[in-house]
Amino acid sequence: IRRPADRNTTAFTTLAVGAVDGNSGNSFPVASFSSRGPVYCNPFSGAAAKPDISAPGVNVRSASAGGGYTTLSGTSMASPHVTGAIAIAKAYFPDESGVKLMT
Repeated sequence: IRRPADRNTTAFTTLAVGAVDGNSGNSFPVASFSSRGPVYCNPFSGAAAKPDISAPGVNVRSASAGGGYTTLSGTSMASPHVTGAIAIAKAYFPDESGVKLMT
């Protein structure tokens, strides 16, 4: 896990998102390009498990800069899935804090 993971100074400073292959049937393996733990840049002593959460990130349909659509792979494709899920949970439970939604 690279930057910004080295900025992790509290248990809630960063949330590492990994990518899984949602096109592999029911197994959802971690994508070959997705970083894996353990990591040692954490507020606790010893190793920490990373990523914190994973989402589809292989061959994800995405808007293309030149117009239209394309398929892309990366943790940058997985992060919007996580963000969308959190937004839906927040809309459904507007009085809950973000920390409570994630635990």
